[in-house]
Amino acid sequence: MPYAIIHEAQGVLVKWWGHASSADVVRMQEQAHANPNYDQFRYSIHDFSECVGFSCDLADMEYSAAIDAAAGRTNQRVKVAVVTNLPEVLQAAQAYWDNGLSPYPIRTFSTLEDARTWVAVAP
Repeated sequence: MPYAIIHEAQGVLVKWWGHASSADVVRMQEQAHANPNYDQFRYSIHDFSECVGFSCDLADMEYSAAIDAAAGRTNQRVKVAVVTNLPEVLQAAQAYWDNGLSPYPIRTFSTLEDARTWVAVAP
């Protein structure tokens, strides 16, 4: 498990490291969405700055967006911020958005500070 989910007052910060995959993203989502406070979340920040590689299966990214589509039925106020400079992660984020299933806006950033500014909350 190359990630840690850190629960914050209004959402989650997911710290990624090492080599991660789109299958890891799906597993993480299943864990985050199982939180009884999920309906109160306003953001999900994914910090890949310590990641050295990412393997993307486009089917996993479509499934990831579908998971968020289902979660969006009870909470449509989540913003998804991705912190990365890895081309593979940027491609995965674009694939997630392009399939049109998720109701959540997603943006990529090069710094955690910029991502926090966009979601407009403090840790």
